Amino acid sequence: MKWILLSLLVGSTGYLSAQNEEDALRYSQESLGGTARNMGMAGAMTALGGDYSSTLKNPAATGRFSKSNFSFTTFVENNVTDANFLDNNLSTSITNLKVGNISYLKAYNLNPNKFNGWAGVQLGVGYNRKQSFNQSFTYSGLSTGSLVDYFIAEAGNSSPTFIQENNAYSSGLAYDNYLIDPYFTSSDSIDYYYSSGAVGASKHTRTVNTEGGMGEINFSLSGNYQNKLLIGGSLNIVTLNYNTNFIHNEVFTDSISWVNEFDYTGYIDANGTGVNARVGMIYTPVEFLRLGASIETPTRLVITEKSDNTIVNETDSDRYNYDSQPPLISEYIVRTPLKANFSIGLVHKKFGSLGAELEIVDYSTAKMKSNFDNPLFFYSYIDENNQIRNLYRSTINLRFGAEARLNEQLYVRGGYALYGSAYKAEKGVYDQAISTFTGGIGYNFGEVYLDFAAVMRTVGSEHIAYLPELEGSTSFIENNRKQFVLSLGYRF
Repeated sequence: MKWILLSLLVGSTGYLSAQNEEDALRYSQESLGGTARNMGMAGAMTALGGDYSSTLKNPAATGRFSKSNFSFTTFVENNVTDANFLDNNLSTSITNLKVGNISYLKAYNLNPNKFNGWAGVQLGVGYNRKQSFNQSFTYSGLSTGSLVDYFIAEAGNSSPTFIQENNAYSSGLAYDNYLIDPYFTSSDSIDYYYSSGAVGASKHTRTVNTEGGMGEINFSLSGNYQNKLLIGGSLNIVTLNYNTNFIHNEVFTDSISWVNEFDYTGYIDANGTGVNARVGMIYTPVEFLRLGASIETPTRLVITEKSDNTIVNETDSDRYNYDSQPPLISEYIVRTPLKANFSIGLVHKKFGSLGAELEIVDYSTAKMKSNFDNPLFFYSYIDENNQIRNLYRSTINLRFGAEARLNEQLYVRGGYALYGSAYKAEKGVYDQAISTFTGGIGYNFGEVYLDFAAVMRTVGSEHIAYLPELEGSTSFIENNRKQFVLSLGYRF
């Protein structure tokens, strides 16, 4: 399920971990990125080459360059998120301005007669944005269930001391702030927890704000052999910034409820860096046909994360906001899956080109582990890795694109991408495949070129605030993302 479990912090061996299998999936997935030309063709131009952001999939694509090249891309991103909670719908919109690409490539043309058939070598360095986390949504509605029910279930029959130490950011906070109380069958035995103050139905209002993204700084080397075979490799540094916060408010409408309302709030701030490598080739058996293949090694992403939760309880008699715990700081590693990419391109010098790509990713091979360079943050991640294998599967991502040449200077583009769900079908998870429609236009002034693209992406998912079997826990989210991309390039 698409769980955003900011409220759950699992304790083990005295160390608290806020991570779960969703972190491994989030940092393993990608969306369209790079230049406006690449995005206008839905990322399906790898076999065609001639664009630096093709290095996101196959670094051999830069072997098509015969001139040096500089490019810069910026885009405006608008996210409209619709949240359905108990048949109540709310829509939230946010807009951001981001840098999508900046790159420099130096092309060296060679004499094939002097260099055993090699016609060129290309060296490049660049940045491409490959994932966006920006999203905000709010849902609201009256429910007979409550987050308090989760706190009660989590506390079980444990002692107050136990939940204060091991569930300090959830049921321990609820106990400290008089949302739950223990029921003693004897002076030293707790039978269960209950809520004597929060009575009846409550109006839930939850807001979740998320921002950040992932980018890639790469160093590429490619070569052109007899204008038939392009080969290339790149060393890539992956950057991560992920920030999310939530506010969960419940207002109790029953006049006999001692608790009037409470706020449960939390945040996660994560930053990380990783490294991977990519190698590929593109072969041209005949002039109009190009075939490509590449492999990307798993990324070893080292992440530092800071998180905290608080409760404010407003009652008939007082306001409680006790919090004895400092923010939680943790450090861990996510190893993303290996990725394989296969591409085909059809080229007509007069009319334009067509591209198609198939990418295979097995998300069940992702892995989480402690950073053994820092023993203070040791945690086994056995349960999380078991969940990765249990929930996720191998999937196929498809991309199709076309570029029509209207004249020597003007081009129009369009494309479609479909990214498959990472979840096994038998798990019954509501997690739609991601559909992306793209379009664009380009104008070649000679040495300078200008490209524009519009990208429309839609995805639906579940947001589960605490436990799916509890009333009032689940809402359904649909995110519609629009990106308007502008690239400026210079050939020399």
